[in-house]
Amino acid sequence: PNLEPNASHYGSLISCWARVSSPGKKRAAEKALKLLEELETLYEESNYKNAHLKPQQAHYSSVITAISRTRDSQSIDQANDVFNRMKRFHQPDMVAYSAFMIALSNGGNKQSARKAEELLNDMEKMKDTPNYEHMRPSTTTYTSAIVAWANSRASDSAEKAEALLHRLEDVYRTTGYRMLRPDAIAFGSVINAWAKCRHQKDAGKRAEAILRRMENNDGKDLTETVAYTNVILAYWRSEQDNAEVNAEKLLEEMKRKTEKGNISCLPDNITYTTVIQTWARSKKKEKAEKAWNILSELCENYRKGNLNVRPNVITFTACLNACVYTVGYPVHKRKAVEVALRTVDEFHCNDYGSSSSVFYRTLLLVFNRQVDNPKDQMKYASVAFSRCCAEGQVDITLINLLEKKFPSLYKNLPRNSNNKVEPLPEWSINIGSRL
Repeated sequence: PNLEPNASHYGSLISCWARVSSPGKKRAAEKALKLLEELETLYEESNYKNAHLKPQQAHYSSVITAISRTRDSQSIDQANDVFNRMKRFHQPDMVAYSAFMIALSNGGNKQSARKAEELLNDMEKMKDTPNYEHMRPSTTTYTSAIVAWANSRASDSAEKAEALLHRLEDVYRTTGYRMLRPDAIAFGSVINAWAKCRHQKDAGKRAEAILRRMENNDGKDLTETVAYTNVILAYWRSEQDNAEVNAEKLLEEMKRKTEKGNISCLPDNITYTTVIQTWARSKKKEKAEKAWNILSELCENYRKGNLNVRPNVITFTACLNACVYTVGYPVHKRKAVEVALRTVDEFHCNDYGSSSSVFYRTLLLVFNRQVDNPKDQMKYASVAFSRCCAEGQVDITLINLLEKKFPSLYKNLPRNSNNKVEPLPEWSINIGSRL
């Protein structure tokens, strides 16, 4: 019997490797690629005459799929190479285009995004060509191009992503094909693109406009926690006037939807923390108290059994940040200190996890900026530093802060024989590296 391996045998093995899930995806992609190369070599050695050794579309598509799942830094170049090699024998099929676009969506640069959109345009043209009707792009295909732009870090990434969403919506309205109806991932990816924009005044407004379209997509509400949270994040990063007010309104909207049974919009810890961060960046004099009210609500919900909102040190640090940057009359400064002390008490009196050096640096900055009386300032700072030492969270940035803002504390730090500051090892036992 003929026991020589043929393209079918290679295809079975490649397909198996392409299905490997994490862990081991990178090794699986390497194995699939090596098998394809072996098959190509065998076909070349037959002078391209042995039809039983000719690589098929499915072989190339499976290898591209395996490569796209690795999200490796070399995956785009490898996928592009296999995609182009496929063209020697076959027109790339829908699976190959889709897999390559998924790889491109993880590229993280403008070139990858442009290539993804180029492939989408090619598919749009091919669908109107006889015998290529099956190449019509789907919602998933459009979304891959949208994600590629969202991840591109280009200055116009959000505009590009939103333009593709408009195209998808227009095609769906024109054709009525269900496979082209925008889904939560498509809308959410554009919102995410706006959330990544920094210092763009209308980012929050643009993101919320997408949320409203998502809210009434062909009569269905597709909004969810991540989408709302990313809109709030867009407001925070935009530094838009009244961003904190808009962020809190969105939080209240999420709570109302949840009360009506839409649990997909249930606010989580990230949602609350982002709203607090937005208030911390506000110019309003009462921002410390506003941040504290949101934090208090979050903690109360957690105590009532909502584990989805369990706060952590990042949440509490965000509230302290609001206290640091409070400006106004003495009454506002006193309120900021009160809120900071309540925040620290709440954190230490409950099981919210470990503290951090950032937490204590922020607390020390509250006392430096908001406590005018030097004696009171030293008293507060001393207690905070002692607690930081006891919790092993002292790092070099905190020591530098003491030197700049609290010199009388700094001069009392232990020193070595060369009179250089040398904190005790146990002071930094819970940070990533010793001083």
